[in-house]
Amino acid sequence: MKLKNEDRARGTSPAVLRSSGPKRRPERVATTLGVSGESARRGVPPNEMICYLAGLFDGEGCVTYKKYWSHKRDNRPRKYFCWRIQLEIVMTDEATIQWCCDHFGGNCRKKPRQGYKMQYRWRRGFRNAYEIASAIYPYAVTKKAALKDIIKHYDNKEMDSKIKNVVRRRTRPSRKTLGL
Repeated sequence: MKLKNEDRARGTSPAVLRSSGPKRRPERVATTLGVSGESARRGVPPNEMICYLAGLFDGEGCVTYKKYWSHKRDNRPRKYFCWRIQLEIVMTDEATIQWCCDHFGGNCRKKPRQGYKMQYRWRRGFRNAYEIASAIYPYAVTKKAALKDIIKHYDNKEMDSKIKNVVRRRTRPSRKTLGL
C-alpha cells in the first residue's frame, strides 16, 4: 500500500489507514472540545472553568467558615467545638448549578419555595471546599478574604500533623533500642 504525501505528513501508518476509522487519542479529542489534553487525562478542570467558577462564586456564592458549640453525640455529654466549612452557590438556573456539579463534584439539590421560583443548590464542604478554595483563590475578588481563611485553616492543620509526626519519631524509642 502506497502512502500519500498528506498521510506521511500526519505520520499515519498503513495499519491505521486500513482500519475501520481514524483512531484519535483522548488528548486530541479533548483539545478539539476546548480542554487541554493533560487536564483531560487527569480529570482537572481547565483554567477557564476555574476562572468562570471564581466569577460565579464571587457573585452568587456563600462561604461559611465558623466554629460553633455542639452537643449532638450521645457519648459526649458536654458541649464541644465543631467547625462548619463550606462553599455554596444557590440560584434559580438549574443548568448553571448542574455545570458546577459536573465539573467540580457534588450534586444539585432542589430547594422548593412556596410562591417563588425553584432554587437549586451546589455545596462542597470541608476538604472539598479547601480544594476548590485553593483553585479559585487567585481569581476571586469579593470573597478572597473568606477563601483565604479556609486555605489557612487546612494548611495549618497539615503543618501541625507533620510537626507532630516528626516529634513522635524523635521521642519514641524503637523496639531495638528497648531490647524487645
